[in-house]
Amino acid sequence: DAFSTSAGDRGFRSHLRSMSTRLVQRLMQVAGAAALVLIWVRALLLYRDLPERFPLHFNGSGVPDAWADTALLTWCALPLVITVMAITLQFVGRYILRMARNNPAQLNVPNKVRFLQLDPEARVRSMAPTVTFLHYVVLLTLLFWHIVEGAAAVAAGTADRLDSRAVWLFLVLVVGGVCVLLWASKRAMERA
Repeated sequence: DAFSTSAGDRGFRSHLRSMSTRLVQRLMQVAGAAALVLIWVRALLLYRDLPERFPLHFNGSGVPDAWADTALLTWCALPLVITVMAITLQFVGRYILRMARNNPAQLNVPNKVRFLQLDPEARVRSMAPTVTFLHYVVLLTLLFWHIVEGAAAVAAGTADRLDSRAVWLFLVLVVGGVCVLLWASKRAMERA
């Protein structure tokens, strides 16, 4: 009848979902790379106007509790850590997909018995939410832009503390992202 779903129709929908997931992942990669470039550019521009010392660390209320002498390497430590983290997460995402395709028994996934029974492309599709989450975490590096800006403002004396609301927002977005990841991963396994 007209309302039944054929195997070809399910395959076409699966293909569209896969294309959509790849597009979202690619857009997140581009946005994450752009965020990293912007953080570096902004950090280097702010460096020129830093006084002799700048806050190196802030407590939970945003009050600086450690200071450092202004040096390019010290000032760029945070953007450097963010860059290493972003590159690492990109490689981890690719590694996960390769493992899902070629060596699935090495992955720790829920419902592993079912996962191992899937064909390689279905295993890759079922891991898509995890890889998307890794790209999402890279996007959250924008929080570090806030920290760089805040550190420069505190150093210049235009602010007395870092606005800690951004840190709380970051935590909410990470926890919320994990919840979405768990839900999406379960759905991906059911659809695979």
